[in-house]
Amino acid sequence: MLWAGGMRLGTARILLMLIHAAAACEFGPVPYSVTGIVCRMTKPAALLLNQETAQLIQMAFKNAKFPNITGERSMRFLGTVAYTLANIHVSDLSIEQSEVELKENDAIDIAIKNVTAFFRGTLTYGYAGAWFLQLFHSVDFEIESSIDLQINIKLMCQKEQVAADASDCYLSFHKLTLHLQGDKEPGWLKQLFTDFISFTLKFVLKREVCREISILAQVMANFVHDIAENFVRDEAIGLDISLASDPLIKANYLESHHKGLVLYKNYSDALSDSVFSPSLLSESRMLYFWMSEHILNSLASAAFLDERLVLTIRGEKLQ
Repeated sequence: MLWAGGMRLGTARILLMLIHAAAACEFGPVPYSVTGIVCRMTKPAALLLNQETAQLIQMAFKNAKFPNITGERSMRFLGTVAYTLANIHVSDLSIEQSEVELKENDAIDIAIKNVTAFFRGTLTYGYAGAWFLQLFHSVDFEIESSIDLQINIKLMCQKEQVAADASDCYLSFHKLTLHLQGDKEPGWLKQLFTDFISFTLKFVLKREVCREISILAQVMANFVHDIAENFVRDEAIGLDISLASDPLIKANYLESHHKGLVLYKNYSDALSDSVFSPSLLSESRMLYFWMSEHILNSLASAAFLDERLVLTIRGEKLQ
């Protein structure tokens, strides 16, 4: 069962890599040549946003859909023991610490430490003894866990916009304790199931939680893109904020370069001689926006064509 699960996970990763490759953006050979707008977020801003990471992790745990966990094992004197953990859900969750680091030309590393999570559900088990005695039981269980998460988020270009790839995700378990029917005292039944369920449970938790984190990261990236696209649009006049080059991760800032071409009816705009250079922006503030003079001129032209620069003076005002 674990081998098959590992094969499915490996196949999913390969498919994800193929999708990323197929959706990758192609850019010209000259960096920044068609850059009209630049957004730079420095490390202090990333640290500030990291304070909200706990809410994202809580959503990932609560939104994760945990499948039923089934298995069996041959036990001496007991025969074959089969079990099913069903209706698994998070009943309580707390996060002690979250840290973020920008790894240059690599990823945004987020370390979530000491996540205390309680999972609840129902354990159904049965075994056939040496004298064909069959017993089946169903009890409620609670799993107390202490987990560290390591998430390495890579920024890439998909469909000409920033995409967040959080598939590089790891869970480390410091504690995984199984309680049956609220009984906190150790017993042979608890010890029996803890021994050969724990590995399977860790595998399922990692798969489901990391998958949910990856989904939420992309949802957030799409949300930011949509907000920005609506922000730079005013009725018929808009800006093309598709990427002009791959997003950058530096030790002290994140940076994205956008075309910024004006969108207005049949008005055509082109930019091939951008003067942008990273040295034009500093790192002393949290957030920077740079806009080329060409874009400003094009916006003025679009406003003129849309008759926004027309002023009619009549009568006494004319005198």
